[in-house]
Amino acid sequence: MDFSNACAPAMDDKFWPADEPKAGRNLQSKFVKPEFLRQEADFAHHRFRRSVSSPSMRIRMAVPSQNITRFGFIVPKKVFANATDRNLIRRRLKSCASKNIEHVKPSDILLLPQKGSLRLTFRELETEFIANLKRLNLWRP
Repeated sequence: MDFSNACAPAMDDKFWPADEPKAGRNLQSKFVKPEFLRQEADFAHHRFRRSVSSPSMRIRMAVPSQNITRFGFIVPKKVFANATDRNLIRRRLKSCASKNIEHVKPSDILLLPQKGSLRLTFRELETEFIANLKRLNLWRP
């Protein structure tokens, strides 16, 4: 007797969104690990580049010398006093970046969250993240 499929539909519906087609689920493309800006020199060339602002975040971009997309995060202590708040925002923004990296044109992107980003849910933050990338012409469908 085969019990392998007995719990499969319930587990499948629990972990995958209902609006996504089941046939198109590809774990390899869903979890692409993005590159991050880590060195001071990487952050330095963002000072005089294009940027957009919204109530919850500011995004600066620079055209890279390589053909990859890299993300950097600056979460200031002055804006978010508690370390748990800073880590929460950083984790949410990293998740937004890794979830949507396939749709972002190659560039260096610096994310600076504002105080309003703490009140937003993950979906609202992700929607605003995508809207700001579209304003910078970095989004490709």
